[in-house]
Amino acid sequence: MQISGGVQLSGGVNLVPGGSSPSPSGASPFQGSNFGYIMGGYTNPAPSTTTNDILKYSYASDGNASQSGDLMQDTRMAGGGNSSSTNGYMAGARTGPTALSNKIEKFPFASDGNTTSSANVANGGSKYTGFSSSTDGYAYGGEIGPNGANMLKTDKFSFASDSDSTDLGSLNSDRGSGGCTSSDSGFLMGGRSPSLVYLSDIRKFAFASDTTLSDHSDLNTATNNNAGVNSDTSGYSIAANADGGPYTHSNIDKFPFASQTTATEVGEVDEITYGICASSSTQSGYTAGGNRSSGGPSIKIRKFPFASDGDSTDVGNLEYNTGDGASAQY
Repeated sequence: MQISGGVQLSGGVNLVPGGSSPSPSGASPFQGSNFGYIMGGYTNPAPSTTTNDILKYSYASDGNASQSGDLMQDTRMAGGGNSSSTNGYMAGARTGPTALSNKIEKFPFASDGNTTSSANVANGGSKYTGFSSSTDGYAYGGEIGPNGANMLKTDKFSFASDSDSTDLGSLNSDRGSGGCTSSDSGFLMGGRSPSLVYLSDIRKFAFASDTTLSDHSDLNTATNNNAGVNSDTSGYSIAANADGGPYTHSNIDKFPFASQTTATEVGEVDEITYGICASSSTQSGYTAGGNRSSGGPSIKIRKFPFASDGDSTDVGNLEYNTGDGASAQY
């Protein structure tokens, strides 16, 4: 590049060689640039073997996952998971057929290691939908009790203080919703009502208010147990149990954050799967494991690019077949 004619540059300009891009910092709680994580889950069809492993897979290069640490206990139906800029979190989990944990466990991204816990989630449950702002983690809905009844409560916990969560009240009566996050809001996609009706609603929660869910738009199919990822501008709902029959939905649906527009199908995952662990890099959406309609959990890691709509591709394997774990990204 040649600059002439008395040009003056100011304001912290970054010059990047042609054909390359700035290296992402990995400091966003709603996208990562280094690794995706899967925490706990089933390793055989429910209610069989469970695990306390934390596995990670690289965003920089396609490949298999590796173990990076352990949770404090074997975990089934862990839930959405949360991410700050420095730590991954799991708030509550089902640890046995009738046992629930109320621990908020966290592990550091900078070094592989086990989780620690110095706080509790007020409404201990499992399979919640997780959102993360830049300062706080949120656990929405999910299941509670020995029979998996709907959790009506919502919890918020601070990343800075390691203190117990705050009960935000009954903002949501549904469970099994996919979750994704923009820079200022969390989104619930689909789910199942207490009367077992599958939902197509996309609801928005503004982090600035912490008080209400508002109607944003709709999915094009009523779904339950779907996964969610997000680019800078759009949310994605991935696979699910679908209305009209179990375990039949493999769509990738996309909706814009900026407008109340119904989601459109933009691709497919290559297995019909639900209970997926999903994470978002700055470039792609990732799915890890999940419960297949037959044959037990999946072992596959897949991704699809945000820049061009399309089907997911197989980029690696977990260490073993896993479903219903929690997710984080760094």
